[in-house]
Amino acid sequence: MSTYTPGRFIWHEIFTSDVEKTKAFYSKVAGWTTQTMNMTGMDYTMFLAGEEQIGGIMSLAMIPTEGVPPHWLGYVSVPNVDEAAAATKSGGGTVLKAPEDIPNMGRFAVLQDPQGAVFAAFKGNDGDQPEVDKPKMGTIVWDHLNTSDVPAALKFYEKVFAWKAGEFGPGMPVFKRSGDKFGGGLGEAPPGSPPHWLAHILVKDLAAARKLVTEESGKVLMEEIAVPNIGKFAVIQDNVGAVVALFQDTNG
Repeated sequence: MSTYTPGRFIWHEIFTSDVEKTKAFYSKVAGWTTQTMNMTGMDYTMFLAGEEQIGGIMSLAMIPTEGVPPHWLGYVSVPNVDEAAAATKSGGGTVLKAPEDIPNMGRFAVLQDPQGAVFAAFKGNDGDQPEVDKPKMGTIVWDHLNTSDVPAALKFYEKVFAWKAGEFGPGMPVFKRSGDKFGGGLGEAPPGSPPHWLAHILVKDLAAARKLVTEESGKVLMEEIAVPNIGKFAVIQDNVGAVVALFQDTNG
């Protein structure tokens, strides 16, 4: 029997201007390997951390809109993709890609909140990957919304995903899904940065990972930010221009 975890980020894709450069970068920085499979008449390459599937690689050429920069896109599990798209529209957001079936896989839509952050809704045919108590090294462990309007974001995502406001710690607001489980992080976007969702990759040594970023033609945008009693992270731009975060758990 298929098991679903509505409101949880269950997949990520990077849209890149150079697939081979992207594969090379994350193999060095995150330790990922790749696996290519034929899906609905096209080759689809996935990143793996060990044997665990982390996300996919897509060419920017797949996006019909011109001028879209390389970026990561997070997919949230939903009970009904069409209802999530309708809630996005009625909540003041935008449906960038209308609900569409992926043969033998599921149904998805690409959506944008009223402040401009982009995300996707997904309902798989065979359920979601199971949650784990202790994430494996190299997995994506946190998705954080940097927004220009925290109260408006809380209202919007409650409508779309049934998320509620919660706290991860003092002064650290988060989205909570059913069962008081984590949905996503939440905070004000840095000055000059448009609203966006930011995925965080678990690394063993943040300083060593930052060094690899620059060695592999990426940029470190924010060197190191401490999360009290939890860990520390850095925000980086990869070698094609996509932005992602690297996180080190300091609790072991």
